[in-house]
Amino acid sequence: MAIAPEPKNLLVVDGDERALRRTHEMLRAHSGAWDMFFARTADEALRVLARHRMDVVVADMYLPERDGLALFDIVRQKYPNSLRIMFCASTERDAILKTPMLLDQTISKHCGPKRFQKAIERAAVVHRRLADPNLAAVVARFEAMSTVHEHYFELQRLLSWPETPLDQVAAVIARDVTLTAKILQVVNSAFFGLPHHIESVRHAVAYLGMRTVRALVLVAGVFSLFTRKQAETFAIHELYAHSIAVGLLAGAIARMAAPEPALADHAVIAGLLYDIAKVLIIANLPEESEAIYLRSDARLPAHLAERDRLGVNHAEVGGYLLGVWGFSDAVVDAASFHHAPSQAAQDRFSVLTAVHVADVLDNEQRRQIAGRAGPTLEQAYLHSIGCSEQVDRWRAAVGAEV
Repeated sequence: MAIAPEPKNLLVVDGDERALRRTHEMLRAHSGAWDMFFARTADEALRVLARHRMDVVVADMYLPERDGLALFDIVRQKYPNSLRIMFCASTERDAILKTPMLLDQTISKHCGPKRFQKAIERAAVVHRRLADPNLAAVVARFEAMSTVHEHYFELQRLLSWPETPLDQVAAVIARDVTLTAKILQVVNSAFFGLPHHIESVRHAVAYLGMRTVRALVLVAGVFSLFTRKQAETFAIHELYAHSIAVGLLAGAIARMAAPEPALADHAVIAGLLYDIAKVLIIANLPEESEAIYLRSDARLPAHLAERDRLGVNHAEVGGYLLGVWGFSDAVVDAASFHHAPSQAAQDRFSVLTAVHVADVLDNEQRRQIAGRAGPTLEQAYLHSIGCSEQVDRWRAAVGAEV
């Protein structure tokens, strides 16, 4: 007899009684999967949190006595394993932009039931990963997360509102010379095959699209966490070059393998971000990372050395973080399973396939120089989805496209 999964705990905080009832109605379909709690003030919510462990806390921006941001500041410090989702309106954007680390996601207070339910469902999937105590222990030590590129968090909030003007996004990027150079480098790469060189940030953003720009800004921010000495010790510049190369190569592979343009777009984003947790582990756990780096060699890949030392590897941590940050399921799966794609139980070519192959092929080129072990293609997986015959053609794209 199958055992029903344990219900998750959800707390909704809203000072508007009618809005609270409306939220309750929207969540009625989840009554079996969630134990739901409701509060009208921040203090009442804190009393609930003191008595019950919450998986997800959803709060309105404006509450009596203490606002939603103040509540989330306390929740972040006292209950860090609770995901924080803010109800907000476009008029509240400026206040949220100033406090990027207080919440994990935002959602419009006037969104429809389907979008709200999807946000809650995704939160549940993401939170389930924290059941692994090793993953929870590693993520809890990510203090450097608060210094991730300020422009990423500003752009993340800007892009939460569809009406955000393109010029405003471009202006945020243009304030950072290094970030501007990196975005222009990517848009002018051979992958996009543009007939002319793009020199305007605005034109680059328009061509790349908001989702790709968001990924590039996050990558640039995470890679900026290191001192010069740390960057040299852990070959950070090499890791950055690898992330860009895998993003572009994954897009090229997807473009050759599948007719849907959207799949190639997602492959670029996933390739840029799939190794993001490897960099964050180095930034936040330098002593353990040095031991991992020294242990990995021509026989032991780094992700296996990570598991031996931490009980979890960067793929699992990355999948969790990208889920929290609201990236698509395709991007989350690519990060989570890029070393073991068969565990994703997919039966056709996908974004995960593109990233898995791109990672291995680019590593083949790099380890010829570095002499270190790298990931290998999971041949049984490629055969099961009918792609094993395509690898040589994709391998030829390493030099041609990227």
